[in-house]
Amino acid sequence: MGNSNIPRAGSNSNGIGTGDIGFNLGGRELTTSPPISDDSQEVGTLVLRIRVDRQGNVIDAQYNSQGSTYISGGLVAKAITAAKKAKFSPSADAPEIQMGSFTFKFRVK
Repeated sequence: MGNSNIPRAGSNSNGIGTGDIGFNLGGRELTTSPPISDDSQEVGTLVLRIRVDRQGNVIDAQYNSQGSTYISGGLVAKAITAAKKAKFSPSADAPEIQMGSFTFKFRVK
């Protein structure tokens, strides 16, 4: 998966490039995309559960086997690192910690 450009609007968006990144975090917009780059030539879907604070920071990301099609340790680690660098729009009305997900779709270049 190369660097993905993520649309910044909506609660579930697909990226463009050699892979897609979707997210689900009700009522929030993605303001900083997860910066992921991969040259492994692996194909599949990787789902992460994320926890986001009111300021929009991803404070935790964990692999979710439900919806994922493989468990490549290297790609999981890259996706978790990238997810923690993503930012969402702040929301004073959101729960203190809001649960959501990222879905990374890897494709051969």
